[in-house]
Amino acid sequence: MQNNFFKYYILSILFGFTLLLGFLFFNEAGLVPADYTASVADIVLEPEDAEPIDPDAQYFYDKWSAKVREIAQEKSLASQVQIEQDVQDVGPTTKARINGHEFIVEVAVSFNEQAKGLSYRQVLPENRGMLFLFPKKATYPFWMKEMNFGLDMLWLDGDKIVDITKKASPSKEAEPPLIRPRTKVDKVLEINAGLCDKFNIAIGDTIAIDLP
Repeated sequence: MQNNFFKYYILSILFGFTLLLGFLFFNEAGLVPADYTASVADIVLEPEDAEPIDPDAQYFYDKWSAKVREIAQEKSLASQVQIEQDVQDVGPTTKARINGHEFIVEVAVSFNEQAKGLSYRQVLPENRGMLFLFPKKATYPFWMKEMNFGLDMLWLDGDKIVDITKKASPSKEAEPPLIRPRTKVDKVLEINAGLCDKFNIAIGDTIAIDLP
């Protein structure tokens, strides 16, 4: 009887310790806090297959929406950056790391920012890209209209690469063909064409993206 008591006592301690580790990991990973209240997402257009708002995706989306508003209030939303003698508009940026490779990425959260994307840019340095955030998982359509360079598109679900479109070509068509992922995503990262092959970036890889 006494042995059973000690056995259950030890098991209860181990269970409590496991819960504590889970709590610490959850907070350390920067996931949704217990007191977080989601905002109403500003999505003008969304695919018909869009799922209900995902709490983790919504939290990430809201953090960056708040950052965009903060920058806009400081009247520096469209700061100018000199890139290879070509002045280009750059919004808020963060860092994204894949397989030890770090990219400085512009974050697009509003409909207008996402609709424009990287169109009309003349160049994109190798260590740069653009990150599109969505609070709902869906097969969002992209295109290469008015692009001046090719792209690799990394389709993300949380912190996982679930699909890749390699070497999408620029298009000057009035209605270019749409490019969609093969599964639902809540983020899309665009980088220069050929970098997935160069850096061995593959489906299933994990991406780490800094919050603002």
